[in-house]
Amino acid sequence: MSPPLATVATEFLERQGLAKSTVQSYELTLLPLLAEYGSYPIEILSRSTLIAYLDGLSHLAYTTHQRHQAIIQALFNFGVERGYLKANPIARLQRRKPNRDLRTIFANLIRSCSYGCQPSLELLDKFWSVNSYPHLLRVI
Repeated sequence: MSPPLATVATEFLERQGLAKSTVQSYELTLLPLLAEYGSYPIEILSRSTLIAYLDGLSHLAYTTHQRHQAIIQALFNFGVERGYLKANPIARLQRRKPNRDLRTIFANLIRSCSYGCQPSLELLDKFWSVNSYPHLLRVI
């Protein structure tokens, strides 16, 4: 039976050549994953489980989300190198796409209005304060 994810993560973080700041960054990134799945044997963590975990990080900016995904992928690559896994379950997993700034989308939409209308600052501020796509549809 393979070791728990927490054991593999400890070995991953204790490798030679990692800067202290890198280790701290990796620890902070891996803590939520380890809190949820640390006691699970690494070999039973499936692609769908890890995708669901990553999808649950929707509150993160896409660049931060990509960093989390890259660190988790590196951890599982380490597991493959050590012989704990035959393959990385999230190998070649697509990265999350960036969300376009809704204020920019709205401003561009108003600017391209064929009726020559001007966006009012009050309207833009109202839209931005609610910051959700359904409000964009109601305003239009």
